[in-house]
Amino acid sequence: MQQELDKHRQINKEPLAQVSKIVDLEDEVELLRSQNRELLAARKVTQEKVVNLPIRNQPVHKSDVRKDNFSVQIKTELETLGIKLTNTLRKTMEVAHEETVVEAIEALITALETSDIKSPGGLA
Repeated sequence: MQQELDKHRQINKEPLAQVSKIVDLEDEVELLRSQNRELLAARKVTQEKVVNLPIRNQPVHKSDVRKDNFSVQIKTELETLGIKLTNTLRKTMEVAHEETVVEAIEALITALETSDIKSPGGLA
């Protein structure tokens, strides 16, 4: 009888070790789930604190700008200077901030006053 009992204990030894391993893994999974919930909550709090700050002279993504969405001041200055709004000029102006475009126009006006420029549209 004792031999039979020892035999069954030996047979059950491996499955018991596997069960023990499974229980340990389940505990670890629960710990990781708990940590994951905490990290997701902390991430949510952090994201709520994020503020988008404007960056000077940073190109704007094309999809963020509508075609010919230029201020009246810019359009008027270009017309006064006799500069046609070509596709190349339009694309260049679309990716720049308005302040940068205004500064470029002012620089062009200064250059026109002090130099003989044949093609002002090529400088803008």
